[in-house]
Amino acid sequence: MTPIERLKYHPVLIVSSPGTCISCITPDLRQSQSSYIISNMHTEEIPNLAGKILANRYLVTHFLGRGGWGFVYCAHDLSSHRYQKKYIKYAIKCIPKASLTGTLKQYLMREIYLHRLVSDSSPHVVTTRGAFQDNLHFYLVLDLCTRGNMATALYNAAFEGKDELIRRVFIQVLDGVEACHKRGVYHRDIKPENILFRIDGSACIADFGIATEDTTSTEFGVGTPLYLSPGSDTVPMLWFFPTYVVSLESMKDGHKRIDYSPRSADVWALGIVLINMVAGMCPWQLASLDDPSFQDYVCHGDSFFKRTLPMISEHLNKLLQRILHPSLRKRMTVAELRQEILSIKTFYTARKLRS
Repeated sequence: MTPIERLKYHPVLIVSSPGTCISCITPDLRQSQSSYIISNMHTEEIPNLAGKILANRYLVTHFLGRGGWGFVYCAHDLSSHRYQKKYIKYAIKCIPKASLTGTLKQYLMREIYLHRLVSDSSPHVVTTRGAFQDNLHFYLVLDLCTRGNMATALYNAAFEGKDELIRRVFIQVLDGVEACHKRGVYHRDIKPENILFRIDGSACIADFGIATEDTTSTEFGVGTPLYLSPGSDTVPMLWFFPTYVVSLESMKDGHKRIDYSPRSADVWALGIVLINMVAGMCPWQLASLDDPSFQDYVCHGDSFFKRTLPMISEHLNKLLQRILHPSLRKRMTVAELRQEILSIKTFYTARKLRS
């Protein structure tokens, strides 16, 4: 059975072909700040930097890929040869200045500042080694994670049925996110594309392009639709109180505009990532009452995951309802989630376990 066939039992696929990013095509969504950045960057021609020496130190060897902010290259640190007798490899993120408006430049400066703030907080956060610029580009120097990202691993069904692998990697992701939160930084775009693997296979959080230090935010539409969180602790949800309407927490959806908690939004996104790892799918395209799957979850919270994720254990079913609780006051914390992941015996029903 191919990866795509494995996902056919639910309408939301997390990938469409090898090497593509996890994405959600929703034509009527308002264009968020992050999608605006991505669309701008996709119109830029890829700079040909191979063979060039940047800042009299970094020899660019080859192009690695394109991200929301710019283009990523592999480079050798020429200065490292003097004391290590070999060249250390880094990833260099190149952002064309021509693509940056005043607002986007502010976002870039914020990314650099916040990433530096958490860079040494945990081995499960990608380390930033510095930043510099020339006349045409800004550059960020980052640790090179040579084993790809979680999106690719999900496409290859790397986690399917493997309890201990899921537990180990997800705990590493939780530790990276918790370390950021302890420094007062909230990621706001946790998703498989932004979870990278080092050469030893350990996971780390990357891409702080839309991170914030704000404990509450009114920046709606910031992040990736599949992972945006709904609800607020001031607007009860239908499956607890029968006559209320959902308001999106981190995406304004035509309902009442309210503040949301970036910390709690990160917890929500972690819940969706956990579903990605266990089931290879997303439960809905957007946490909005306009989405039939999410509406089903709101109306039938106790039974939704049993029906749509028949392979998961009862323990995980109950845990997902706590992680993805619409009320901020009832949604669990990262620390609480970590303890639950350590204590859970299996993520699957017995028939889905693999050796």
